[in-house]
Amino acid sequence: MATVKPGGIGPIRGKTGNTTRYDLNGKQIVRGIGGPGPATPKRLMIRQRTRLLQEVFSPLDAFIRVGFDKCLKEWCWTFHNVAMNLNNPDSISGIYPDQFVDYSKLILSKGNLPGVKHPEVKLIDNSLVFSWENNAEEDGADEDDQVMVAVYFPEMEKAMTVQSGTTRKSGRYQLQLTSHVEDRVMEIFMAFNAEDRRDVSDSVYVGNLMWTANTENHGEA
Repeated sequence: MATVKPGGIGPIRGKTGNTTRYDLNGKQIVRGIGGPGPATPKRLMIRQRTRLLQEVFSPLDAFIRVGFDKCLKEWCWTFHNVAMNLNNPDSISGIYPDQFVDYSKLILSKGNLPGVKHPEVKLIDNSLVFSWENNAEEDGADEDDQVMVAVYFPEMEKAMTVQSGTTRKSGRYQLQLTSHVEDRVMEIFMAFNAEDRRDVSDSVYVGNLMWTANTENHGEA
């Protein structure tokens, strides 16, 4: 049953017919309810895309909450809806049922700050060493913007994230990895976060590295 505030027609909350209404960030949302319908090939394709992206977004939760904070305020959406809207289907490749996430197209943050210029990452011992060109002179950039990094491990569906690393002017950041006993693929991303937390840059995919159990086998992306 739907409810309305006394004193006239106001925001309706609850079920009305085959829809449900509720408030989200100051706006009223109307959603259909009922069964999803038959599992057609198109529906199965869409469900697989959603599941694949959810598997990535879940361990990256802390990163994308910061990365999409500006979008949340401007679009009045949840961070999950923003992430899905920006990545589904553009970050998915392949044909159902063999679809997969194309990490090179994945968007994990979106904003107006100048992005990371000439990003690089090297695996040295058990640390990832990030470097970039200091572009603090660009319009909208600041030398005290802080680097954000995200390292996703597909086989484990886990991630390591940093939302406030070293400054843009430093041009370098080192992330200590936890110990492991098996080879791990790492999908790596970077962005910048304003010191006052009012804006971020678009994320950039830096590449992937194989983190082997033998630390003498290093890599560079």
